[in-house]
Amino acid sequence: RRVHGEDHLKASKMQRQSAQYAVGRTDSFKDGDARRPSQSREGILMQAGVPKRKSLGIEPVMPEMTLLTPDMPYHHVLKELTKRMEGRLAADEAVLMTNFVRKKRHTRTSAAGERPWILVLTNRSYIKVQPDTGATVWKKSLKEIQSVDAVENSPTVRVVYHETKLMASAQNLWVRMGGNPQLKATLSLGVREYEFVNEQEKFDWMIVITRTLRDLWQVEFESSIVQDPEIYQFHLFLSKHNRQGRNQERVLILSNFWIYNGTVKRTQGNIEVREYKWAIPIQALVQVETSSAKPFNVWISVSPTVQRQLMDKQHLGSKKKNLAKPNHQFVVKDEEERCKLVYELRRLYFDVSGKHLSFRDQGTPDSA
Repeated sequence: RRVHGEDHLKASKMQRQSAQYAVGRTDSFKDGDARRPSQSREGILMQAGVPKRKSLGIEPVMPEMTLLTPDMPYHHVLKELTKRMEGRLAADEAVLMTNFVRKKRHTRTSAAGERPWILVLTNRSYIKVQPDTGATVWKKSLKEIQSVDAVENSPTVRVVYHETKLMASAQNLWVRMGGNPQLKATLSLGVREYEFVNEQEKFDWMIVITRTLRDLWQVEFESSIVQDPEIYQFHLFLSKHNRQGRNQERVLILSNFWIYNGTVKRTQGNIEVREYKWAIPIQALVQVETSSAKPFNVWISVSPTVQRQLMDKQHLGSKKKNLAKPNHQFVVKDEEERCKLVYELRRLYFDVSGKHLSFRDQGTPDSA
């Protein structure tokens, strides 16, 4: 989708429905347990303003579904599995949701889904479980997830994830589905698509995982990067295009007042962000720019004068320099993430300054 003027604010139907649950943080998790993330599906949906639904007594049906016992109804299977999983998890990990899903296959010979299985979502991981035995097939950290998007007009979600060792076929699939080929050498990104029983289960799962990921990273960044009294707002794993023409993996962390350029350390199943190279006050932004010719790039311009006025010792970063460079080029994974980054930068700039941040798409007039 080409981006012109205010079109960058447009998103898919699912994103518009869930956007209110993902942005505009006003509470910090630094202030004690009273503001820690909710540890139940019902609590998360209630906080998100989703009304409690009454069961209609209709059992969802998936072809070839195998249950723990032949006579056990669908919802009883998931309830029984939740009890079993809670006994296996660490004390600080809680089951949020259990759903029957099937992974959609994308091969040259077939795009059909595999046999249904159970997807368990906790506050720290997501787990594949065999429905007939209850055995764990694999368990992956939520921190490995780059993004979760809803596929329109389908009960399917698309999970883009980081993998330290990823087969070329998995990376090529992600590129064929609209991913940025420039990042193949910088970020090892794979994609999985999970088909839920119906649209409502998909919608609930999207709300719960979106809020859980946000809360997980808020706790992480407010304990390591974001300075008091700031509040985490948004982050994005991307590449920074340096002066030598190379792409370096970074994470851009936005608080309600500052932008942090964080460094990333990856080990198998774990991502650490413990320091940042530099920080820029949001009020020092001058313009954000995109290009239809380079749809995965975002350019940010900064005022050195305002930077100098607002810089303090707390925000020097690991480079220990008073000023970051006035122009920065970032490379994101797809056009959706470009839209999200531009939206967040403009939203936060307006919150701080009361003015609209200049936005320009190369080839179109400047947009206020």
